[in-house]
Amino acid sequence: MGCGVQMGRRPSGVARSIKSQVILGVVRIAVLSVISTLMTFFVLSRVIFAGPNGDLYAKHTAQYVQRVGPAILSTTHRVVLDRLLPPVWGTYQVMNAQGTPLYGTVTHKLYASRTAVYAHLNVVQFGAQPSLRGAVSAQLLPVFSAKGLLVGAVYMQWKTHSGTLAQQPMWVMDLLLLLLMGIPFLYIGLFTYLFARRFSRRINRPIGLLVQAAKKMQMRDLDFTIDYHEANEIGQLLAAFEEMRLELREALVRQWGLEDERREMLAAISHDLRTPVTIVQGHAELLAEMPDLSEIAHRHIGAIVRSGQRIARLLHDFQTVTAIGSPAFTLCAVEVDLPAFLTARLAEFEVMAQDGVRVEHVLTDKRPYPTPVSIDPDRLAQIMDNIWSNALHHTPHPGLIVWHMTVRAQSLTVRVHDSGPGFKQADLHRVLDPFYRSDPGRAGDHAGLGLYIVRELSRRHGGDVRVWNHDEGGAVVEFWLDFLTK
Repeated sequence: MGCGVQMGRRPSGVARSIKSQVILGVVRIAVLSVISTLMTFFVLSRVIFAGPNGDLYAKHTAQYVQRVGPAILSTTHRVVLDRLLPPVWGTYQVMNAQGTPLYGTVTHKLYASRTAVYAHLNVVQFGAQPSLRGAVSAQLLPVFSAKGLLVGAVYMQWKTHSGTLAQQPMWVMDLLLLLLMGIPFLYIGLFTYLFARRFSRRINRPIGLLVQAAKKMQMRDLDFTIDYHEANEIGQLLAAFEEMRLELREALVRQWGLEDERREMLAAISHDLRTPVTIVQGHAELLAEMPDLSEIAHRHIGAIVRSGQRIARLLHDFQTVTAIGSPAFTLCAVEVDLPAFLTARLAEFEVMAQDGVRVEHVLTDKRPYPTPVSIDPDRLAQIMDNIWSNALHHTPHPGLIVWHMTVRAQSLTVRVHDSGPGFKQADLHRVLDPFYRSDPGRAGDHAGLGLYIVRELSRRHGGDVRVWNHDEGGAVVEFWLDFLTK
């Protein structure tokens, strides 16, 4: 039908789409992480290091000294200078040309002579190295008279940089540095999580629909539809899957129709053959009872009777297999006293046992309150009959067939062990298959349907069957089934 899968080609549209989306997502994560990191650094720098700067106070003070001129040497300007350069941001001292202090927040003499004053005019000095905790600067401003003579000077010392963390301990600064170093990784992790969540939401629904559809197909349920119509590659994939489901359903419907026809034909043939076989067998049995028959006639008539019985058994098995395979097959739940039923069946088997074959059974009822259970007694009897027939056929004389039966609250387990040669190792995984026959030494004249019928009827009861060879020799067949609900 041209449904093969070609290997070794380039990736499909779905694979390319997913790959491109992942690459685009990685690019977006990188770009957003860089932008967010830069914005965070900017905001933190404005917040952490925000606040007035000592340089601004020093600038305003210098402008005031230059504007006032020699009058700055008068103490009347002290109030203004205290406001322009408050102690929290710096200190100052107004001195004459010889370096003698006149007023200010610094009271001790800073320069020993006029020469020292001249040497330090307009020289900016740093009292500490710049750092996150700030630096201290100093400058000596000259004060000239109207004739250009040096009449005094103003010394200023100020904090050149100070923020909200300037007064914090050093460990706080170290913690802040670690935080700043981890911000890029924090944004990468955040955007990766957001991208993965968005991507998973986008593909989770179609993938979930695909998984559910695969599970339903595995359970041979094709009566469903895939409701996904997005115009993308995944939508195309699900549309192709839906087309495959429809074609497969049509093919299976045709196959199921052929199987129904086969079952009906087999049932019709079995029914039509049953009547003439019964007539032939009845006439043969009448002929066998006639007197004065020769030995050759008795031998041939016996062969006819045995062949008729074999054909009747085969037709019965065919009808059973056909019925089990039919969708209309149902079990008839009846309230049964199970221990009494099992004991009665084993009594019949003891009567049917051939000379030299002993039948033993062990019945264990583990229910606290034995009560009738719902079960299909005819199908249970058919299961036991098939196992009994198989065991009896392969048990030598003398021989032993042991039945172990255990009744529980909701189930029955039966294990049958015969003293025959057992199954061939190569047959253990196939003896439950329909129409399977081993070599003539083990197969006999059966059609290979007995254990298959046992398996199918057990499964219809919610149980199963398994076979193995006993360590001490002989074959073991064990089946279990659940009680039915009426």
